[in-house]
Amino acid sequence: MPPCGDTGGFHHQTLDTDSLDRIHGNRAHGRHTHRLRERPGPGLGTTLDAATTAYALDHGYSEANPLLSPIGDPYLTALAAVGVKQGIKYSLHEYGGLSEDCAHHGVETAAMGAGGWNLAILAGAATGPGLIVGALFGAGYWLWSDGDEACR
Repeated sequence: MPPCGDTGGFHHQTLDTDSLDRIHGNRAHGRHTHRLRERPGPGLGTTLDAATTAYALDHGYSEANPLLSPIGDPYLTALAAVGVKQGIKYSLHEYGGLSEDCAHHGVETAAMGAGGWNLAILAGAATGPGLIVGALFGAGYWLWSDGDEACR
């Protein structure tokens, strides 16, 4: 084992951003332009669904999704729901052939519908009106977020 400070024969070389730009060809107006590709994270629909799910479960309601209902803890259930939605987005893109944007908008639209359903049930609505509210939330989100454009 080399003593402290000894690199064991390896030489460390540091590069500044200008050097990295020249190597990668990312030079534009003297600024570093390399960007990491960002994947769509949880959106408004997922946030609404997770928040209303946690609130409802914490106040005595039960989870309708049989994959999530055995978890028991309201907040872990909501967190698991976020993970499931992100996994669905990934699967739709990687294995279903959808663009990342289209998969994101589709899942977020469904999640917004679920969040709308949760809000309606929390407000005391019966199943029928709850479904209508959920459908309106989902359709409204699709139109507002321009889902058609993302899935062309």
